Amino acid sequence: LPQQFTDITNPVVQRGLVEVRKVVNAIIREHGRPGQIVVELAREMKDGPKARSEYSARVRAREEERKAAAEEIRGMGGRPTSGSDVLRYLLWKQQSCECLYSGRAIPQEALYTGAVEIDHILPRWQSLDDSQGNKLLCYRDANQAKGLRTPAQWIGTESRGYEDLQRSMIAVCE
Repeated sequence: LPQQFTDITNPVVQRGLVEVRKVVNAIIREHGRPGQIVVELAREMKDGPKARSEYSARVRAREEERKAAAEEIRGMGGRPTSGSDVLRYLLWKQQSCECLYSGRAIPQEALYTGAVEIDHILPRWQSLDDSQGNKLLCYRDANQAKGLRTPAQWIGTESRGYEDLQRSMIAVCE
């Protein structure tokens, strides 16, 4: 894998970038070096200019949210330049400072300790989803109890705990 792609953890995105690079290199060989290359993903091409503009606005708003989080983290003992610490803070705020698996409050002083972990709700090995939407902040003991299972496999779909977890996750998404 080329050096500039090593920070990208999603294998599908890595493969896509390698393929795009091959196409660009073939174009350069055939037609010479272009002045500019613009790559639009297929999912964006079907959207019109308005939808792409709205998407860009959401991306900018997310960047601003992450900058504000970094400023908060600076005063909390975390590392404001660490993507992991910023993600912890954003998940903590999104979840109303609570572990969704256990229902216990997560105090600010525990946020950057080993007692709290980021977990993939649907195991990454099953879903290949490493997005923030598939992550939550939880206590280590709850995460270890869940293991590499989905919440449904862990506590069963018929349990009261599963219903509570679903309600908590829906509330976080609203």
